[in-house]
Parts: sequence; structure tokens; C-alpha cells
Amino acid sequence: MGVAPSVCSGVGEIPAGANPAGANRRYSDAVRLLFIIDPLEKLGLAGDTSYALMVEASRRDHEIWTCQIEHLGLEHDDPVAAAQLTLVREADTPTEAFSVESRVPIPLDAFDMVLMRKDPPVDVNYLHATWILEQARGRTRIQVACR
Repeated sequence: MGVAPSVCSGVGEIPAGANPAGANRRYSDAVRLLFIIDPLEKLGLAGDTSYALMVEASRRDHEIWTCQIEHLGLEHDDPVAAAQLTLVREADTPTEAFSVESRVPIPLDAFDMVLMRKDPPVDVNYLHATWILEQARGRTRIQVACR
């Protein structure tokens, strides 16, 4: 129990005004986002902040990709995700809310921002995922939220 606060606050902290992905990196009009979340079909949409963030990003025509922590890995020391392009709509059920394409391996630095929004438990899989995300620090923006 004492481990969770340090894990949750460590990876996702970005100093105000910092550009951790490098001075030359700028957001385009369409931002590419990766959400590392629980399986889409298990999300309770009413009141789910991950879903609300995805709906708003979709409204802004941002590219939304999703995966679960088990889809993270390293390829030659480079963090990658087997992610799926995800179309998001406002709906009452996950079946109505999400349309997904096939998973493809993508380097994490191909995303403008990576958001890990994982429900407990904070276990060895979670810690493994934060280690992989740490490898992406400085290459893309990382935000970890423990719920």
C-alpha cells in the first residue's frame, strides 16, 4: 500500500513549462493519444474519466489509440505498444461507444501523449508497465493516473 503513491506520482510528473519530448516537438492540430486502460468492454462508461477524456479528444478530432498494460514492451530498448486505433462515440455501452482496428506495434515516441489510467491493483504488471513508460520519458509526454 505504501508503494502506490510514489509509483503514481513518479512517472507522470512533468514540470510546468517543460517540453520533455524536446524543444523541436510541437503538437499538430490532430494530437495522437495512447490510452493504456482496462479492456474497453469492461469500462463502466457513466462517470468514467478515461472515457470522458477519449470522448473530448474525439470531439477535437484527435487520434485515439488504446491498449492494456500487457500490450507494452521493449523492442531493442525502445518502448512500444501493440495498440489499436479506436473510434470513440458518446454512448451508453462499450459496444456502442468504441470501434477498434487491428493491433499494430507502435513506438511510444510516435504518440504526442501517453496516458496510463489503470484501475487497481498496483501489482507487478503495473510496476512493469511503469518501468517501460520510464524508458519513454523525454521522448513523449507520459501521464500516469491511479484510480
